[in-house]
Amino acid sequence: MIEIVIFINLVSLCNFLQIITICSAKATPKRKEGIKTKDQLSTTFSTDSNAEPTRKPVLTISKTRASSKENVEKKPENLPEIQKKSQKFKKKKSNDKEKEKSTSLETITKDIQKSKRFAEQSRNTDKIDQRKTWAAEISKKKCAQLAKLHKERVKGFVAPRTSYKAFESNQSLNRFSDVFCIDSTRVILKKQQNDYIHASWIHIPDSQTSYILTQGPLTDTISDFWTMCLQEKIKYIVMLCPLMEDEEQCAQYFPDEIGQKEKYGNFEVTFQKRCEEPVENVGHSILSVADGEKPAVEINHIWVTWWIDHLAPNNPKDIIKLINWVKSHNPPKTPILVHCNSGAGRAATFAAIDYASIRLKQESDIDMVIIIRELRNMRYQAVQSHLQFLFIHVCLLELFIQKGIIERDSAVELFMEEYRKHADNKLAKRKAGDMGSKNEKQLLHH
Repeated sequence: MIEIVIFINLVSLCNFLQIITICSAKATPKRKEGIKTKDQLSTTFSTDSNAEPTRKPVLTISKTRASSKENVEKKPENLPEIQKKSQKFKKKKSNDKEKEKSTSLETITKDIQKSKRFAEQSRNTDKIDQRKTWAAEISKKKCAQLAKLHKERVKGFVAPRTSYKAFESNQSLNRFSDVFCIDSTRVILKKQQNDYIHASWIHIPDSQTSYILTQGPLTDTISDFWTMCLQEKIKYIVMLCPLMEDEEQCAQYFPDEIGQKEKYGNFEVTFQKRCEEPVENVGHSILSVADGEKPAVEINHIWVTWWIDHLAPNNPKDIIKLINWVKSHNPPKTPILVHCNSGAGRAATFAAIDYASIRLKQESDIDMVIIIRELRNMRYQAVQSHLQFLFIHVCLLELFIQKGIIERDSAVELFMEEYRKHADNKLAKRKAGDMGSKNEKQLLHH
């Protein structure tokens, strides 16, 4: 727009100069002399002072203006071409700048990408899967070292600043007088006059899974047990004890045979069907539980009868398989109910394997002692014996092998073999002790 205005002004000026030149030409006769110089003009004026001043300077000016006019008249003709050239130059310059800018941006982008790749490679190099590091450290240890660790730092640990008021107020509803139930984590029965049951919440850090650890029901607490199952929408019950060992481990809270029905307070429990074993020698049945006139609810009952109190299996594979199977079948964010006789030994060990696998993934240098203490903040006396403590380590190694995190190398095999021998030895002693106690009882009887 500015260039158009300048062009119009130049044309107007040229027209004006042309008019002046024409007028000057008409007023003055044509001369053949050329344009005089400055010196010639001054000589002319000085030699004839009386004479009338000539109009040579005017002619000179007119001719100068005329030549200027000719130059100006040529300008409009050349201007579009000049403008085109100017625009081309500006465009080229702009394109060059854009190219430079684009090139510099590409270079910066490439540099950033290289930096990111380098940083990522550095992180990957520095940040090895912490479970792998933990496994390497554990496989170097001896079972005796870990057993001592449990004895010195776990066995006597009691969660600080905890209360057990509900437990103390309901002594008749507790299977053991020395296995307390923590107030802050206990399961509260709703819509009941007495809201107490000896059961605790265990929340797994990934927030997708939670457990309820409870004692084996007493005859007087079976109704409360089924109340809790329906209230918390339980779909899987994992029972980790037989009904009897040396003494009662758990009151029978379900019928024995397919189609059989049993009444427990307001609840009617029906043995619907027996399913395929999820793991060898692990029972799986479906129970139908009805609360009065309400629609019946199906609950899966998983029963492990071969895990002996205070001990642990000599092979981790079956328990790992069972944990994975239950977790894969249980609906998301639905608690898994696990019990043994106390809900603190075998049941807590079962939950601890899952809990520890998540914690070790979160923190590289976390100690297993800290993990079990965290569990004991939720369930009193969780993981009661040193053998159960060792079993958690062996299960985690097996789990990490199955997940491809570690290899089954010689160090891991040696540790597992040492554990197997230790577990077999403990089991043999228990059986020998049981036989001895039975013989003693028979002698006393006779």
